[in-house]
Amino acid sequence: MAYRPKLRVAEAEAERAIQHCLNTGNDFNFAQWSGPQLARTEERLERWYMEVVEILNEVFTTPGMSERFLQNTLDASQSQSSEQEKHYLSIKGTFDHRIAWLRRLRETLAVYVIPTESKPDALNTIQLICSRFHTVARQLRQRHDGRSTLDVSDEYDVQDLMHALLRIFFDDIREEDSTPSYAGGNSRIDFVLKAEQIIVEIKKARPTLRARELGEELIIDIARYQTHPDCKLLYCFVYDPDGYIRNPQGIENDLARDGDPFPVKVFISPKSH
Repeated sequence: MAYRPKLRVAEAEAERAIQHCLNTGNDFNFAQWSGPQLARTEERLERWYMEVVEILNEVFTTPGMSERFLQNTLDASQSQSSEQEKHYLSIKGTFDHRIAWLRRLRETLAVYVIPTESKPDALNTIQLICSRFHTVARQLRQRHDGRSTLDVSDEYDVQDLMHALLRIFFDDIREEDSTPSYAGGNSRIDFVLKAEQIIVEIKKARPTLRARELGEELIIDIARYQTHPDCKLLYCFVYDPDGYIRNPQGIENDLARDGDPFPVKVFISPKSH
């Protein structure tokens, strides 16, 4: 299948470039092409053709478009006119064909635009990471020949693995950024996705952090994070591989907040043991 050339510049910039080619081409006056002037105008025309070729090669990803431009020629050899007239018809016809081709190209530039690479939605990406977290943690234990690995046994292990997984999708990840004081205390944020303005709070359920304690901690954290300048959404991930939280769906529903001014998402995983 033939490779379709694509624009290497913005569509508007490409349109201006093609319009420039048309404007400079319109400067040619074929009514004056006769006698000794013909040779000089032919030279000018060849220079214009080469300028158009150069512009097309700058605008498109392959030389295919400039080759198509040059393929637009007129063969006047079958005409009954004199040799001089045939020569003139060939030059004029080729010029007309190439001008018409440039006009069509200008009108159809949109089909050559490289589609913008769709960037995964940040929230959906975080949700995917959290939903697969337990599977990844279990897989890490299955090393070849029983080699040592990361055993996700405490909250720091959860943070380290989460940080590695976030690195796959996000570039600017700030660790443990301080939050403003609240109710006489300070807190540490696990991860700030600065460009996305999302804070990811990490917790691991344990005997001393069950449903009631978890709810109390998250309520305090939510109040703190609302004043953070880089937080437009708080995502709380609670890793519960031992099943300390009996009603994870209920906790998620109770603590989640939708919409403005400060949405909060809570995700507890795994939910079945």
